[in-house]
Amino acid sequence: MDKLQRLTEHVWLLPFDETTDRPVIGVIASDGQSVLYDAGCGPKTAELLMKEMKENNLPKADKIILSHFHWDHSFRAGYIDGELISSRFTAEKMRQMASMKPKSVGDFISDDLMPEFCREHINMEYSDASEIKLRVPDTIIGDRYTVKVGSVNVDIKQITSPHSKGQIVRYVREDKVLFLADSFSAEIIGHDFIDNREKRRRFNRDLKEFPFEHIVLGHFDCMNYSDFWQLAEERLAERESFGI
Repeated sequence: MDKLQRLTEHVWLLPFDETTDRPVIGVIASDGQSVLYDAGCGPKTAELLMKEMKENNLPKADKIILSHFHWDHSFRAGYIDGELISSRFTAEKMRQMASMKPKSVGDFISDDLMPEFCREHINMEYSDASEIKLRVPDTIIGDRYTVKVGSVNVDIKQITSPHSKGQIVRYVREDKVLFLADSFSAEIIGHDFIDNREKRRRFNRDLKEFPFEHIVLGHFDCMNYSDFWQLAEERLAERESFGI
């Protein structure tokens, strides 16, 4: 669905799109201000989100928080204004990609940047490599950071994730909404998804501090507290049984 959906008083979601691999984009709005969680894929996402925010009378975002560097969460940043916030690892990866001079979108396909299975999706978003506009983040955070959005507090934490280094999660304190992006997913090594038992243990521990009621994942439907923890414990138990 390509419609912005209201989750709580201050939180809106643009749902994930399985066809293009677009992740959920979060909008936090309060008192005439707004912040985005993740930038999305590219110009098509940018155009859609701007249209939806305008139709829902939401203010233009002045900050964008990147969860991690993967293309589907970060490439749209070059098409929008506002302070771009990330972890140091994400900023380094964005700087690496921004320094490239790709002749085709396929030039980004490599073990440390983008797996082969992304090729189909990125070609849906970009017809030519010249359309790709990458931005290096303006603000690099440490382990913790808080952003004020009007009267709302958005707590940002860098966590250990099974998916990639430098992952940031975001907790909207007043609405009890936790955004995970892809941090719950397995790591992409080469062109395969490989889970890691110790990273998943630490990931679960890192999330225990957040008394969330809603949890938002990058490519799945929103979940409540009990359903998420049931899934998280099941996933960890699978890793324990396989010994990995």
